[in-house]
Amino acid sequence: MSRPGALRSGDVEWEGPEMTLQELGSLGEFIASIAVFVTLIFVAYELRQNTRTMRRANVREGREGNSRALNALLEASVAEIFIRGLRSLDDLDEVERYRFDNAFHQWVTSCEQVFLDHRAGMFEKDSMVAYENSIPGWLNTPGGSAWWDERQVWYTAAFREEVERLRRAPSAEAANAGPSRRRT
Repeated sequence: MSRPGALRSGDVEWEGPEMTLQELGSLGEFIASIAVFVTLIFVAYELRQNTRTMRRANVREGREGNSRALNALLEASVAEIFIRGLRSLDDLDEVERYRFDNAFHQWVTSCEQVFLDHRAGMFEKDSMVAYENSIPGWLNTPGGSAWWDERQVWYTAAFREEVERLRRAPSAEAANAGPSRRRT
């Protein structure tokens, strides 16, 4: 015969200690705290994955923006204006200067967006190398330098400081990152 309060399942009889309602409540709280801990680990993992995905998307977006800006230069007439403008802004007439300003502004703006994303932690440091090399490569040309001196007020103070730092001390790779040095 079983004790009063013992549980039976089929032919197996439970003869463990009886738990009070308070003990059952404590056990439930313990199990719930473990579930919360496991959930927090899962959320942290998902957040980390999401951050990686966002960083990669920002790198891709930055490259696409830069590509759009540079693709405008593939048209022969724009490329010719751009190359002359990098040599000297004084060699451009009013319409050519307007086209140069817009093309250059589009490119510098794409660089600024990448820089701002990097500062916000959404763009990986390794992906910055191309921008850190191309900025002084283009802005240290005679026309690029003159353009930057005139137009740098269009950009954030933080980006202007970074550009000046890169221009003052370009990397060895930056020397070959600007326009072709070959004259035709």
